[in-house]
Amino acid sequence: MNLKHNLTLFCVLLLAVQTANAEWLDFTGWDESLITGGGQTFNNVCGDTNVTVTGTTSSFATSFSGDDIFIGGNTDSLSFTFTFDAPVNAMMDIHTLDSDEVLTITGGNPATYNHVFGNMPNQSGSLVLSGTAYGISPTGASHGEIDLGTVSSFTVSYEALKDNKFDRFSVGCSEVVPEPGTLMLILLGGMAMVCGRRS
Repeated sequence: MNLKHNLTLFCVLLLAVQTANAEWLDFTGWDESLITGGGQTFNNVCGDTNVTVTGTTSSFATSFSGDDIFIGGNTDSLSFTFTFDAPVNAMMDIHTLDSDEVLTITGGNPATYNHVFGNMPNQSGSLVLSGTAYGISPTGASHGEIDLGTVSSFTVSYEALKDNKFDRFSVGCSEVVPEPGTLMLILLGGMAMVCGRRS
């Protein structure tokens, strides 16, 4: 094998180790009374990893359908904390953040926002997103993805500045890279492959 082939194979292997099994989490059975009353645990949501969701009480109605957690109601705020029993690579997808809504993420590593559609939201801190437009259009409410990095826990806080606001978001993860010793063996093996003599 030549050096270029070895390097390509090593990079593909490392990428596969870092990002394997990314998926949106299934919160079927979402029960707002359990979540705000001490927490609800969802098993095997990311490989063998479990997550417990705890939330603050508010006037909002919350639910889960498809891949999305739905929030709706009048002027108020709430928070959900997602606590995993092992570290995961976490991500979010937010769909319709408008000018009367603010989303705050704490516990990212740090969290970073990647814009997908609509008007770009205002960003501050490490990560506060404020919508800047209304409606579903290229210049409307913000749709984007948030990369939280490797976390064991993070909190999503949502605030509606006016009545009759509705939003939804998805939470996803991939299992974390191998233990440091295993990863070091992969890196050393990859370096040996890259640096080995050409055949």
